[in-house]
Amino acid sequence: MTKTKSLQLIVETHSDHIINTCLVEVKKKRVGSDAISLLFFGKGDDDVCDVRHLDINDQGRVKDAPVDFFDQIDKSLEVLVGF
Repeated sequence: MTKTKSLQLIVETHSDHIINTCLVEVKKKRVGSDAISLLFFGKGDDDVCDVRHLDINDQGRVKDAPVDFFDQIDKSLEVLVGF
C-alpha cells in the first residue's frame, strides 16, 4: 500500500496476517479496495496452475474466496497443537 500512484509493491505470501491487515485498511477507508489486488494460485484441472483474481469489497471482504484461501492458520495450528 502506497500513498503515491507511481509506486507498485508486489508481495507473495501465505500469511493470513498480511492479507488481513490489508483488508482491515480497506474497511477503515485508509486504502481503497481498488488499490489492492489479490491473486490466488491453486491447482486447477490436471494439476495445471489456476490463477484467480479475487475482488475485495468496500468492507474488506474477499468476494467468492476459494475454499482453501484462509486456511493457513488452521494448517499451522493442526501441526502445532494437533487439531
